[in-house]
Amino acid sequence: MMRDDLELLDFPKVMDQIKKYAYSSMGRELLDSFRPVLFPWDELKRLEEMIDYINKEGAPPIEGIEEVENIFKKLESGSLVDPPELLRIAYFLESSQRLRDIFFSEKDEYPKIWERFSNLPSFDHFIGEVKRCISEDGEIVDDASPKLRDLRIRKRSLQKTLKKKAEEYINKNRMLLQEDIYVLRDGRYLFPVKSSMKGKVRGIVHHVSSSGATVFIEPEEFVFLNNDMRFIEEEERGEISRILRKLSRLLTDRLKDLKLVLDAMAYYDTLQARARFAKENEAVVIHPKTGGKIKLVNARHPLIPKETVVPITVEVGGRSKGLVITGPNMGGKTVTLKTIGLFTAMAMAGFPVLCDPSSEIRIFS
Repeated sequence: MMRDDLELLDFPKVMDQIKKYAYSSMGRELLDSFRPVLFPWDELKRLEEMIDYINKEGAPPIEGIEEVENIFKKLESGSLVDPPELLRIAYFLESSQRLRDIFFSEKDEYPKIWERFSNLPSFDHFIGEVKRCISEDGEIVDDASPKLRDLRIRKRSLQKTLKKKAEEYINKNRMLLQEDIYVLRDGRYLFPVKSSMKGKVRGIVHHVSSSGATVFIEPEEFVFLNNDMRFIEEEERGEISRILRKLSRLLTDRLKDLKLVLDAMAYYDTLQARARFAKENEAVVIHPKTGGKIKLVNARHPLIPKETVVPITVEVGGRSKGLVITGPNMGGKTVTLKTIGLFTAMAMAGFPVLCDPSSEIRIFS
């Protein structure tokens, strides 16, 4: 069928309704690409299995597909991804593997679904490394590498030393200070010295208050320790970057596999969306035949509200050579004809239709 034919049948408008059941933009975009085909039976069988599964167990969720699509683009461009992004990818891949495991355990009951997801690549090593290196808060943990652990130990020890030394400095120099505090600026310990007393403090002036009454000085006995802290922090940043590059490389080396998983989850999104649409609207899967007649029993047009729709029963083909519909204006003649064409297109495209299971639909080339 051509796009214009589908528009005349309101096919795109029905797709808009079904897209509301999708979790992701990828799933919605994929639904937009569905068209009637001559051999829809595998797709319809898979949909039938998903409806059965959802009726029994509910729809397994997809975690983070929307975010991962954007992160995937960053990886493709060679950009470094940050720890929370790596964690989101790990959760997404874990979710996809959990979905695969569910249908592996149910493969005898849902063979067509399992067939679609059986070849999903595993990312166990990547998931394990991310969980080892990144906390649930999205921070790189100390044990991500021996070097990082050593740097963090040194950093905490030096922080403790600096804090103790700063408190001692305040206690000894209260007469020189505007307030009994210290401030951290760019990672350096500074003290608010009265401008009238600045000549009594040997050190580096970093800032003067707007009133000019206070001078923020880094005393010379803190310069070495502050520098040491800066060196440690610089090394720490470098080691974190190295760890992030290593984790990112586990993905960039397998971008094709990651794309396979993304595409599979987008397809799953279309499957669960169609199944949930069927459940909420009491739609059924009709397997079209290659010949014979069209018989719709209690067919309900999906764009007409449940409260006002009038079910129709109509039969076309078989021993009949034509169809005559009569009635007053606004009596439903056009809706009836559109429903016949729409339901045929929907069934051939892999969608459920709103009618009784005893209905029959045939394939048109």
